[in-house]
Amino acid sequence: MPWRRCPATLCTWLCRSTNPGPTTRPVTSTTAAPSGTGRSAPTAATSLPRTSTSATPSSPVPGSTTRPPRSSSTMRPTSPRTGRDARCRERQHRAPGLVATSDDPASTAPPQWAGDPGGSLMGTMTLAEDLLVGAGWQQRLDGLRERHGVPGCQVGLMTADGDLRVLASGLAGVGTGVPVTPETLFHYGSAGKVWTATLVLQLVDDGLLDLDTPVVDVLPGFTLATPGYAERITVRHLLTHTSGIDGDLFTDTGPGDDCLDRYVASLAGATSVTEPGGPLSYCNSGFVVAGRIVEVLRGQTWDEAVAERIARPLGLTHVLTLPHDAPLFRTAVGHLVDGDRVRQVPHWQSPRSVGPAGSVTGTAGDLLRFAVAHLRDGEGVDGGRVLSPGSARLMRDKHVDLSHLLSTYDGWGLGWMLSDWHGVRVVHHGGNTDGQIAQLRTFPELGLALCVLTNSEHGSALTDAVEAELGPELGLTPGLPVPDPDAADADVTAVLGRYESTLMVFELEGGPGSLAARFSVKGQERGAPIPVTPLGGDRFEVEFNGARREFARLVHDGREFVHLVRLIERAR
Repeated sequence: MPWRRCPATLCTWLCRSTNPGPTTRPVTSTTAAPSGTGRSAPTAATSLPRTSTSATPSSPVPGSTTRPPRSSSTMRPTSPRTGRDARCRERQHRAPGLVATSDDPASTAPPQWAGDPGGSLMGTMTLAEDLLVGAGWQQRLDGLRERHGVPGCQVGLMTADGDLRVLASGLAGVGTGVPVTPETLFHYGSAGKVWTATLVLQLVDDGLLDLDTPVVDVLPGFTLATPGYAERITVRHLLTHTSGIDGDLFTDTGPGDDCLDRYVASLAGATSVTEPGGPLSYCNSGFVVAGRIVEVLRGQTWDEAVAERIARPLGLTHVLTLPHDAPLFRTAVGHLVDGDRVRQVPHWQSPRSVGPAGSVTGTAGDLLRFAVAHLRDGEGVDGGRVLSPGSARLMRDKHVDLSHLLSTYDGWGLGWMLSDWHGVRVVHHGGNTDGQIAQLRTFPELGLALCVLTNSEHGSALTDAVEAELGPELGLTPGLPVPDPDAADADVTAVLGRYESTLMVFELEGGPGSLAARFSVKGQERGAPIPVTPLGGDRFEVEFNGARREFARLVHDGREFVHLVRLIERAR
């Protein structure tokens, strides 16, 4: 039976080793965990450092680097990138509508960082000594979390040279009363798509495929309901959400190791939103297909590939993809909000069959270590490599341009979303699944990664608030929807009406000064009206669960859509 749940349909749009490790300053909530509950799994590798229950700055980890206090976050100088070769070159032709990018995913020159004799590939921000450390920041985070009604969260920062800060607040679940600590695992949701994309780029590095390889070359049985479409879909289409496949198919094909194979077979009856290579439409289904490609070419399950080819080289000890591993760790559970009532979701994780689209679960610390490996062009802070430098750069290059359509998204890379925060490039991905919302942002030119993990469907509003709080400390201004000067005079009549996908209904009603939207899952109660603000042209803003989000009207081949990162077509 298809698995259906409303938050997943708006997933991205709403979110917007034993060697000495990186400098770590985790701070926990002031309430101690009950004895014997949610202990971390024993591992042979070094896990995140345990901290005291005091909300005071922790002592440096043995072997870590201490820095003198600084009045503000500063930037180290940059030097140009050098040294690229042509190993695993891509084909020269490009899929329709995609942005041409560099054709050399590999580089023989190792990355160099601030303090290395040869300089650095990018700047590395030095964080202020007290940033996200101590009782003051703990109180600020506790206050923001409580204001937005979120039971628990983790907030983390990490620089490319390994300075890691994690702050935790609240409860892992209202039903258990177990506090969140830096070692609590949260769902990364669709941020896990970047992990799947990383596994695919590893295949490119190893010469097993290239981005323009047709999917049917690897999966001969792959087919769709529209004749001829499956044969035209390439690996690049899957990673850029331009395959055209209906993206909201959450079919549960069971917990066995064959679940991805069976999921791909189920797509024989799947419709397509657009033709392959058409406008970007967010596609969970395409990432499951990508995960299946990894399984076939590696001879192992996607879950095994994540563990062996990403987590192990990077020394990530608090990451899982399978629910039977969850009891080994302290784990957060998702929460839904009904008026003033907050309740736990009655399940913990999505079906295994959609794992490559968003089932990676872990701590803020391990998510940041993964992100920093991308900032370091494929190499982790402890020296483990998961990608060639060229492939890591290729993932954050623009492959699809959205700047003409939305003010909050510049485009799409391979797995990554691309945005601009007032002149600062942001490479990022969010996640929303099972009552948990995550946001991961990297700033390549700053050598900085930031994440917020929450266990509430209202987590997007908290994420926005945290980013607004941290922004001035980092010299950053978060990007928000930008109205045109004549936005108040915009004619909204053309966008009014009912729009439908396989799973959801989006309605726009009213008129100038009274425009409203309703979001509903088919077969469930009709959603309440939410005010919509015209931004000018065909762009609009809506506040959903306390977070401001942008959408647009799009006409393609004579068909009308609203673009909520995914395309939803006007009902006929």
